[in-house]
Amino acid sequence: MSSEMTRDLSSNKIGTGAGGIELSPASTEVVTIGNGIFLPDGTKTEPAIRFQDDANCGIYSPGNDQISLTAHGENAFVVTGVASSVNTLEVSPSTTGNDLTISATGSDTNVSINMVPKGTGVLKVGGTTVSLAGHTHDDRYYTETEVDTLLSGKSDTTHNHDGTYAALSHTHSASDITSGTFDNARISQGNVTQHQAALSLTKSQITDFGTYLTSSSSIKDLGDVYDSMTPANQDVLMWDNTNSRWTNSNIIAQMYTDIEAALIAING
Repeated sequence: MSSEMTRDLSSNKIGTGAGGIELSPASTEVVTIGNGIFLPDGTKTEPAIRFQDDANCGIYSPGNDQISLTAHGENAFVVTGVASSVNTLEVSPSTTGNDLTISATGSDTNVSINMVPKGTGVLKVGGTTVSLAGHTHDDRYYTETEVDTLLSGKSDTTHNHDGTYAALSHTHSASDITSGTFDNARISQGNVTQHQAALSLTKSQITDFGTYLTSSSSIKDLGDVYDSMTPANQDVLMWDNTNSRWTNSNIIAQMYTDIEAALIAING
């Protein structure tokens, strides 16, 4: 621009001469310029809109649909437009004691904010790296899935352990067993029969003795004996084949009876 812009207060115009640009009423001081102001794209060292005392600080367009804030001759913040976009990012200042706000706005009901570092770069807050959902770790860190897997086999806070933890499959020496009851399957028959000589059972310890008596092929149960028997001296148990019962009988008297019956049979 070969000459400075001036403002003529009497005609309410700004320009390089009498045919300058007309302003709207002085009370609002809004410049009305046909279909807009067209500026060159500019560069980061010479932005299209810059300051008199700091010519490499301002606003320029580095490419189509892009606006860049430049400072010290370098890009400081670049905004890239998206065709048919409906959502935007809004930065709001704050009053004393309140937080600054970076928020998503737009016509969509739910709008996410996707912050994408470049290459192997990371996202940091206050200088501390923020872990992302798709991140990888070295040996000092575990993913959520790895932690869940490691904890799945651990007891909760209500467990009751001493300082020794046994493996899932293990054996005990005889001296370790001091109390409790074994399941039948845990003791083989051979381990019991080899100690028969050392076993001593009282009547009160046998609760199903009758079962073993009735299962014997030689003793049978007491139901085979007449309920009305009244044994006398020298009586013995004799099998009554007619009634299929055991009954008492005097062996001497029975012998006489048998001999008498035999003689009668012989003599006719």
